[in-house]
Amino acid sequence: MLSGFAVLYGQTSPIATDRPAVTDSSVAVPSGSVQAENGVQIATASGQRTFDGPESLVAFGLTDATELRFTVPDYSYAASASGFRDLALGVKQQLGHTQSGFDVSLVLFLSFPTGATAVSSHGYDPGMQLPWSQKISANWTAAGMLSTYWLTQCGARNLTGETTFLFEPATHRTLGRIHRICGRFSGTGWAEAPAALRYGLQNDSPPTA
Repeated sequence: MLSGFAVLYGQTSPIATDRPAVTDSSVAVPSGSVQAENGVQIATASGQRTFDGPESLVAFGLTDATELRFTVPDYSYAASASGFRDLALGVKQQLGHTQSGFDVSLVLFLSFPTGATAVSSHGYDPGMQLPWSQKISANWTAAGMLSTYWLTQCGARNLTGETTFLFEPATHRTLGRIHRICGRFSGTGWAEAPAALRYGLQNDSPPTA
């Protein structure tokens, strides 16, 4: 189960968030805006329940096509290992937008070994994501993301790729709810199709002195 919450300051355009994080937004936060997102993930695999939260992401719009990203260490709880995960810094560059409604961005990031001993990778792990979206009707959008991670596992680099895909209805309300149907495929052959709910709260108040 995935859920997320987003708060925006200084943004008047519709909410486009990365939480719940199965596929990132294909557009950047507008210039001068700050977007803070939080999410919770509860999963069961091989009979073991895991909890991750608050999965906080803070994005600042440098330009209308470029944003800086700070992933706050979230707390991971499982019977085998628990603790705060590594933090990450990154940048998103929106590569294009077409009149047909196609958007694509490039995300580059690097995680730092700041987490607890039991859950940290103990390495500096780079990653790259290519989120995209295509408007297919007035009410529906198809989206996906190609991802590559160079993870540190047992002291060695493990190159991992992942592809996600989803359909979602459009929302233009300040407080909105979005249902996602997603597919996730990794190099191990494991797949999942989670359903998700996303809530967003938009603050259009002007900045104060």
